[in-house]
Amino acid sequence: MSTENYQLDFNDFSNGIYFIEIINQKEKSTFKIVISK
Repeated sequence: MSTENYQLDFNDFSNGIYFIEIINQKEKSTFKIVISK
């Protein structure tokens, strides 16, 4: 089992939309998720 390094950032845009950015430090890939309430 490999160990992955993830950086999780929660950014509140103060309008009910939350932006989640997950950065995989190993593969230098970025996942961006937008959640709307």
